[in-house]
Parts: sequence; structure tokens; C-alpha cells
Amino acid sequence: MELAVTPGYRYRDRVPNQPKTPSRSVRVDDGDWDELGRIATQRGTVRGKVINELIGWFLGKPGAELPARPADRAQEPGRTVRIDAEVWERLPADPVDPYTSRANLINEVLAWYLRMPDAALPERPQPNDKQA
Repeated sequence: MELAVTPGYRYRDRVPNQPKTPSRSVRVDDGDWDELGRIATQRGTVRGKVINELIGWFLGKPGAELPARPADRAQEPGRTVRIDAEVWERLPADPVDPYTSRANLINEVLAWYLRMPDAALPERPQPNDKQA
């Protein structure tokens, strides 16, 4: 039996179930893969598109732009706790990003409290006139 190719048929040059670009296999940490998928979905896209944009930018293809990175992780939805204003102000903070540095400090202390693997108490600041 011989199949006839209809002129103008949309699959003239390829098989219908074969995408235009070949599939590639790379090893990616499960957590990173999941987070990439979550963020891509939030942005209305898919992992493959983000990866292809990164590759195009890395190779310096004309018109290729570096995809926008996710917003500061400290702005992601989380848990809210009330901390006394005096305590909050006394927490050491990075002047460039005080919110994230304070949140990281709190997360480190909580991880230690919960006895999570490799968790340690962060180094305490030296007392100064403001804290004395």
C-alpha cells in the first residue's frame, strides 16, 4: 500500500507527532525543576520557553533578552507573625535589603529551634550603645 501526499497538507515535511525541535535531556535538581515550573506557570508560560530564552541570551542570539527573574523571595506569600517593633528594629539588617536579611535571620533561628539538619544559631551581634 502506498500513501499519497496531498499538496499543501500541513504535515508535508514532518510526521504529525514530531515537534519542530528535538527533545533534549538534562539533569536538574527536583526542587529547582519544580520551582521553575511553578514560577513559569505563574507567569503564564512553560519551563521550556524559559530555558530556550536563557539559551538564546547565553549564546548571544540577535534580539534575545535575558528572561526576567522572579521577584524577591521575601515578597512571596508566607506566614505573618507579629514582632514587637523594638525587637524588630534591634534585629541586624542589611541596609540594601533589610526585610530579606531579617527574614533569613528569623528562618535560621526557627530551623535551629526545630532541630533541622545542619541548622545552627546565627552569630549574635556585638552589643552597642543603641542595644545596651
